[in-house]
Amino acid sequence: MLRLLDRPYFERAWIVQEVTVSRQVYFMCGTRDCFISWEALLGAFLFLIQVHPWVWEFYSGNRISKVVEMRLSEMDWETSIDIDWTRALLRHRWCLSGDARDKVFAFYGLRCKRAFEELDVRPNYDLPVVVLYTQLAARALKKGQVAVLLAPRLVIGKEQEDDEHFEKITLPSTGETPASLTNAEGIANRPELDPVYRAAKDSAFHATFDNHSWNTHNGEFTATPPPTTLPRLIKLTGFTIATVTCLTRRPWELQKPTGRQTLVDQATVLQFNQHQVHEWEAVFRPNSSALSPIYTPTGESGNTAMYETLMAINL
Repeated sequence: MLRLLDRPYFERAWIVQEVTVSRQVYFMCGTRDCFISWEALLGAFLFLIQVHPWVWEFYSGNRISKVVEMRLSEMDWETSIDIDWTRALLRHRWCLSGDARDKVFAFYGLRCKRAFEELDVRPNYDLPVVVLYTQLAARALKKGQVAVLLAPRLVIGKEQEDDEHFEKITLPSTGETPASLTNAEGIANRPELDPVYRAAKDSAFHATFDNHSWNTHNGEFTATPPPTTLPRLIKLTGFTIATVTCLTRRPWELQKPTGRQTLVDQATVLQFNQHQVHEWEAVFRPNSSALSPIYTPTGESGNTAMYETLMAINL
């Protein structure tokens, strides 16, 4: 089962749509007689998760998330209810594709198709990657869809730098970021949370760009057709609530081994990650002699505020 999960098949962006929208799915591997239904395959992995969770202590759990994410999109499809495009793209953000435009187009056929059409974003492989990504983000912001701002910038990791086929573009759309920061399921599955921007009471979000032709009201352009020159910057105003006073010596780097791990492999990875946690704690930990034990902005204890920041927890 784990060797099957190791195959790059499960990382491909187009696989999501094939599994999600098909009425009957079978996975074939090797000879013609070696096949299994999607339901049986999913059930087998869920069995390992629930009954034998110790297995994942010796195996990179990152790949099993691909199977779970496909099931979540399948559940969305089965409800026949349209979802927001950001929900689909953030959920499958780790999927790989030979063409960077497929980071969008590969998910066009899911329940977010109407959301894409409302932004006039349709499959067009003549569009340069930068143009596609910028159009999608800018048009969404013009409509007041600010969920795109929840996605943190991704940095390029060593895995991408060593890949000769990796296409580096000048937009925050590639690399590695902890899943706790990119997981959209927490908000997407809680309808009681209002996704509309409300910084303070009745405030409303109005996108303002460096390109004046994009600065229209109510998400509509006064000129027809819409301007072809794309904006590069969005202008935001706000309040200073904190100041960066210290940085760690190196950025956070997650070691994610592929395949099954021995006890020694597992210990090595845990030790590496533990060293990073200790380094971050040394920076964040409140100093009782110089810092109040209460974090004034929230009224929490200094330790609570520190660990919520460190673990990207939003309570």
